[in-house]
Amino acid sequence: MKKLSLLLLIITIFSCDSPRQIMDSETAQKETSERRTSPIAQKINTNVAVDFLNSYIESSQYFEDQYGIVHWANASPMATQDFKNKLEKMVRDAFEADPQMGLGADPIFDAQDFPMQGYEVYSANYDTGYVTVNNTEWDGFHVLVKLVNQGGKTLVDGCGVVNIPEADQLSR
Repeated sequence: MKKLSLLLLIITIFSCDSPRQIMDSETAQKETSERRTSPIAQKINTNVAVDFLNSYIESSQYFEDQYGIVHWANASPMATQDFKNKLEKMVRDAFEADPQMGLGADPIFDAQDFPMQGYEVYSANYDTGYVTVNNTEWDGFHVLVKLVNQGGKTLVDGCGVVNIPEADQLSR
């Protein structure tokens, strides 16, 4: 009888812990599922970041000056109007400050030189919309792109140093 009582006591103790463990497991699964299916995650297509950079690279070989960047961006259906406005202001201000040098670097890539191919999504933060794009040919070459959803379409709202706060820009 003592053994049976002891066994029931042990079962009771362990069974009191089980529902909490099950609830914790269910809660964790629900939170993970919600994170994967959050409205932001569903509305942002990270491939747009790579498509945007590839489109830029393809066009950049025809730019006569840094105003070519502005003309390209203004014609791009992948960029927000805010991005286009910030880029135009950045280029205009740079040429007013130094007509010969202008920006001195490419604002889209935040670099003077950049690889012409081999880009892929490296990481994404769906809360901020920041996507880090990696280059497979130049070890350690990354570009930060900010994506937003406007009217059900993923658009680039920041890239390189354009419309990306200085504190968030990648270090070079």
